[in-house]
Amino acid sequence: GYTPSMVASETGQDKTLGCLLENGAGVDAVDAVGTTLLQAAASASQLACVSMLVSRVNIDQRDSRGDSALLWACSRGDMKIIGALVEHGASVNLKNNAGAKPIYDACYNGHYEAVDYLIQRGASLSAQNNNGDTALHIAVSFSQLSIVDSLIRAGAHGVARACARAHVGVHHRAWACANTRG
Repeated sequence: GYTPSMVASETGQDKTLGCLLENGAGVDAVDAVGTTLLQAAASASQLACVSMLVSRVNIDQRDSRGDSALLWACSRGDMKIIGALVEHGASVNLKNNAGAKPIYDACYNGHYEAVDYLIQRGASLSAQNNNGDTALHIAVSFSQLSIVDSLIRAGAHGVARACARAHVGVHHRAWACANTRG
């Protein structure tokens, strides 16, 4: 359930969280949908709590939707949290139940720096979600031109399909971008 340690994690009360854990609170506590302490801290950009938890938990544990702490952090674009999770072994290619990966959420929300970081750490550019979309499809569909450019420069494929599914204005920009890459 929703425990005091969950409250401390998502509100950044790292000293309180430390006290609770030292006095027997379970580090594996989850809420009604399976959100872990680490996920709660990551989704709320609570770096001190994330730092306290990363070495104590399964860093890739997923909730009932299959979301990991890294996926939550990528949806917010918090580079300190993303870096802490990846440096402690979080998988950049772990998919949730819908087949979404952390790079997809970074693309969807326009977090260019997060996308580049994930690419540098080995995020797959060809993997597809359950709808058959790649990171490139998502970036094009949500008019994220700088991310589209970055993905193409990194070797993303499927530009034609991505363009076909996107808005016309983005389609032309992505086509032009893709056709300047040789």
